[in-house]
Amino acid sequence: MQFTAGQTFYYRLSAVIEAQDLTNLGALYHPDAVSLSLSTGQVLRGREAILDSFKQTFQVAGAISPSSVESLVEVEGAVCVEATLATRFAKIQTYDIYMLQAGMVKQHVGGLISPRPPVGQGSAQGLPQTRGGAFYHRYCQATEARDFATLESLYHPAMVSVSCSVNESLRGRDAIISLFKQAMQNGGYIKLKSIESFVENGEIIAVEAAQTTKLGAGSMGSIQFDTLTYGVFVLRAGQIRLHFGGGISPRGPELQQAIQRQMKQLYQVRTEQRRMIWDATHPRRYPW
Repeated sequence: MQFTAGQTFYYRLSAVIEAQDLTNLGALYHPDAVSLSLSTGQVLRGREAILDSFKQTFQVAGAISPSSVESLVEVEGAVCVEATLATRFAKIQTYDIYMLQAGMVKQHVGGLISPRPPVGQGSAQGLPQTRGGAFYHRYCQATEARDFATLESLYHPAMVSVSCSVNESLRGRDAIISLFKQAMQNGGYIKLKSIESFVENGEIIAVEAAQTTKLGAGSMGSIQFDTLTYGVFVLRAGQIRLHFGGGISPRGPELQQAIQRQMKQLYQVRTEQRRMIWDATHPRRYPW
């Protein structure tokens, strides 16, 4: 069996973390690596600070062993992983985005899928008055307003958008805008409800947010659902070059199933309405 570069990297990383091997773990991190945690809001800069954090974690949690990998997507030197890990105390679900340089982690963003605090009790209840906060605010405004011209100005022409939870990626600003337009037609929208966590460093913006999404379903009506998501935006010259996103709650497959159920219910309702209209406008000639 042949493994991809991303799979090989994650296997090596998981092995040294499980063995609590700080020496070989350090060899996988660039000396100037930066690690952002959406769970704690911390930004660690430099290999030594990151290794010290691992050391403290090992002292409390013991060995951290991978139980399963739910998703692994790699694109343009980055590896996005959603996995279940076993610690001394419990199993946890995590998401991690590793941006590599010469096979070493240069930038890392991670967070928890479960367990989590209830929505509305996250580490950040609003956006900071920073460059990254202003950029994300503008992005959210354009998304809610379906302002495609502004979104185009925020997207790099060669942008890549990765949906980590469903193992899908889309390349190119035009393709991404086109997909968004399709989703938002017939009155569809995405509305931000709350910011649960927000961390930034340089050209990386990472956020966990609760939002309401409404998708137009043509003549059948619309479907609406609430989600808690994570998003990591990598900027180049002020535009989004890479975007990694995933579902925290509900999870990707669960959300797809919920959408399918709502679509089925809409179809059944519309079918019954058409039958009632037909019966009302076409009275039966005989009583039997």
